[in-house]
Amino acid sequence: MSLFSKVFFVIGLSFYCSAAWGLNVKALYTSACKRELGLILDVDEKNITFLSVNRSVIKMPRYELIYLADYPIDVLPTRGRLNVTQAPLVKVSILDNHQEKPLLEGWPIGFNAEKIAFLRADGAETVIDSENIWSIEFVEGAFGVQSRRAPKSYRFIHPYAFRDCSYPNKGRNIYPQQILSDPVQIKRELDVLRDGFDRVRRYEREQDFYPVPQVYENKTELGIWYSFGSRSGASDKRNNNLLPVLVDQYSSDIFDYQHYSVTGAAPLFVGTHEEPQSQIYYTFKASYFHFSIMVDPDIVLVGENYDWQAQDFNGGQSDTRHNDVTIVELGFDFGAFSFRGYGGSVINLGLWDGSRLLVESMGVPRIGLRYTHHRWWAEVNGGSGSKSLEAPNGELDVSFSRLNVGISDWKRFDVVFSLINMASEAPLFSALNSKSTIFAAYLSRPVTKRVRAGGFLSNESTSNSTSVSSNDQSYFKGGVSLFLNF
Repeated sequence: MSLFSKVFFVIGLSFYCSAAWGLNVKALYTSACKRELGLILDVDEKNITFLSVNRSVIKMPRYELIYLADYPIDVLPTRGRLNVTQAPLVKVSILDNHQEKPLLEGWPIGFNAEKIAFLRADGAETVIDSENIWSIEFVEGAFGVQSRRAPKSYRFIHPYAFRDCSYPNKGRNIYPQQILSDPVQIKRELDVLRDGFDRVRRYEREQDFYPVPQVYENKTELGIWYSFGSRSGASDKRNNNLLPVLVDQYSSDIFDYQHYSVTGAAPLFVGTHEEPQSQIYYTFKASYFHFSIMVDPDIVLVGENYDWQAQDFNGGQSDTRHNDVTIVELGFDFGAFSFRGYGGSVINLGLWDGSRLLVESMGVPRIGLRYTHHRWWAEVNGGSGSKSLEAPNGELDVSFSRLNVGISDWKRFDVVFSLINMASEAPLFSALNSKSTIFAAYLSRPVTKRVRAGGFLSNESTSNSTSVSSNDQSYFKGGVSLFLNF
């Protein structure tokens, strides 16, 4: 056969053949030769909600089912309108070009780990990836299913066990693709469907507590940070440069349990400074609740050298430095808003009056609020703490606030701006009063499919005074990062 003849044959065959079969009509047998043909619209512990091609929607007790068979066809084999009232219509929307748009309206009828099959009102099936779902709405009422075209006449051949049963009509023979006769297999099949329907209901119920379907992606990254001008993230005994950092993100499903963890030296957006710092950080979100914890491993690795040392300060000028030791945060989420409480936040503070050093670890409890949009987010948190010192140093007061604003996918960049204010006062320790304001900008951009590069620039303005002197300083800081994802 010549090449032209082969092409002509394939084209002619494609016009002759019917559409690809993508719908599994189920036959539910309750006794010999007594069956219902149609689609399962819902399953619970006791009943099956079934869209019968002959009797619209019926309820069938699970224990009555003795045999189950699947028949693959292209559209629902009905010539009239089937009314659906017992099962709500499901409206699915997606995010297209940063805009929420409707995708389909129908009823879920099939499931696997990643995809959901829907029966549309025109009697055809559509399969979508569950990760593409942006929102789901259930609509109660009377809806109908009617084939988009006049279906052919089909004769659904009985399984071999019922081979002697008669057929109500003639037509094209359709043979069963899957047959389940064992009660355990039937129960397992129905339980899988029940889990699928529960999953869709969970999407609709839990979406109110998520600003986006997946706060964290399924991704793991390994990278390093190099920074200069560090005042808080590193000291003479602690390093924050060229240490490996592992970032792990996990999402079990949309609108479900998700977590994020960082191990290594990296910036901490809930921290009291902007620089990369050694950390073991973990946060998770589940429904309306989230929790996070951070611990600086250097407190164990460095030991008694963890505290600020005199060599970390600028000789005769007064100064104050601090770093985060632990952060414990929990809160509640509703829609785009997240309410946060930082009850276990401890900082390591070093106060230098020009000749003497005072080092203290103290808690600075704070509260915060975050708003998340799919293209940007903003978060503010702040608080204060006090600690009574050993005589004759009196009391130490600290106040803190931080504002973060992030923009996603801005010309392929992820951008975060931070404004941090910190103030500390020790009236009986040389009347030391210290204030600092930090403005920082972080950028991150994928270079290739597997490589992401980033960095930050910041400026810290400090004002320190004691009973005998005062000074104002400005410090320029920055850093670069490189990450590989796998």
